[in-house]
Amino acid sequence: MVGLPARGKSYIAKKLARYLNWLQYPTRLFNVGERRRLAVAPPGTEFDEPGQTDTRVTWTHDAHFFDPRCAAARSWRDQLAMDALNELLDWLDTPGATIGIFDATNSTSARRRALLDCVRHRVSTPPDVLFLESVCENSSVLERNMRLKLKGPDYASQASEVAMKDLEERIRNYASAYVPIGEDEIAEGIPFIRVFDTGRQVTMNRVQSFLSMVALDYLLSFHLENRRIWLTCNGQSLDDVSGKIGRQSELSEEGVRFSRALATFMRERGPTLAGDEAGSAEQRPDEDRMAGQALNKTPASRLQVWTSMMSQSIRTAEEFPPQDVIKMQMLGDMDAGDMRGMTYDQISAERPDVAAARARDIVNFRWPGVGGEGYVDVINRLRAVVLELERSRDHILVISHRAIVRVLLAYFMGLEKSRLYTLDIPYGSLFSIEPGAYSAK
Repeated sequence: MVGLPARGKSYIAKKLARYLNWLQYPTRLFNVGERRRLAVAPPGTEFDEPGQTDTRVTWTHDAHFFDPRCAAARSWRDQLAMDALNELLDWLDTPGATIGIFDATNSTSARRRALLDCVRHRVSTPPDVLFLESVCENSSVLERNMRLKLKGPDYASQASEVAMKDLEERIRNYASAYVPIGEDEIAEGIPFIRVFDTGRQVTMNRVQSFLSMVALDYLLSFHLENRRIWLTCNGQSLDDVSGKIGRQSELSEEGVRFSRALATFMRERGPTLAGDEAGSAEQRPDEDRMAGQALNKTPASRLQVWTSMMSQSIRTAEEFPPQDVIKMQMLGDMDAGDMRGMTYDQISAERPDVAAARARDIVNFRWPGVGGEGYVDVINRLRAVVLELERSRDHILVISHRAIVRVLLAYFMGLEKSRLYTLDIPYGSLFSIEPGAYSAK
């Protein structure tokens, strides 16, 4: 990561890590600020022996600690950064580790060059390196970011006026030495992405590796507008009543009642649950309420209804205006392969080998036969759906199937794959998700 303080670096880093982990690319964040807070005392600390050197009591991490003119403090900051980078490289050497995100300002060409030199000298086969800079040009967004930072561990114990003054001075200190990513990196052929105002504009240079392109696709979907996403399973189908899996089926009478109740609920209560126009100010954290305002955006007003191409999903959406309904093949139920149309009791009796394999490892299990899928296949299939969910400015109701709802909830909740099947998804339930500026609720 690259950028001045309060530019949204950690927000982007955390959200990107959640997405990459959901895609099954093991990713870990390495935040230099967390390491600094363990090594350097908080602002306002008083010491009996302020002249000591090379110990925790030498410095507080107030604005003076970030003054580029102070060689001793700069040296300490550089050492903390290199310690964190070496920890990241150690982790990348562990089995299964795929992506390390180095979350720090890295705001000078010298620091970025030192990081690259460390990687190249430390690792015999250097990993792909991508610089990701967060730039904030909108003054309202910056003010919101700064006020949010005052709630963080650096300033939580201080009065807001004192903390804001110190933060402003810290930013000025960084800005005095700040060198944005640009001509130097272009001349050296270094891959980078620059994100402006958390998604308003994205520029790039030499982004070519597979995982870098995965990250770029995701970053292109970012925005800060207020909207809400609802997830639900199709109404009860005739196959649900009989316990048969993996095929198209008409709704039962109970399923028809649910489809009508769902449309009534969304028509009567949906607008009051979605956005600033009717929701009370107390319903959302300050930073989430301010996100749309900061960019002079109006909250979403249209409701899109997404269904699969399976009849039980389409029938559940029949009470909604046809022009608002979008049918997607990608939202289809997990394909049961050769077991389509069978009950679990039938599978146990006729294919005990399949039932045993599923019982041993249900998360990594894949149904046998042509088209048979498992949870990993569903995650890969839903990648495009997640990108569109992130990109859309409208409210969205997804009417899909139990496995699909599980996987989408796991994305928004940041759950590991091993916890997928522990999610209870009862029929008739409706999950409401609000992708806020800094978290999904």
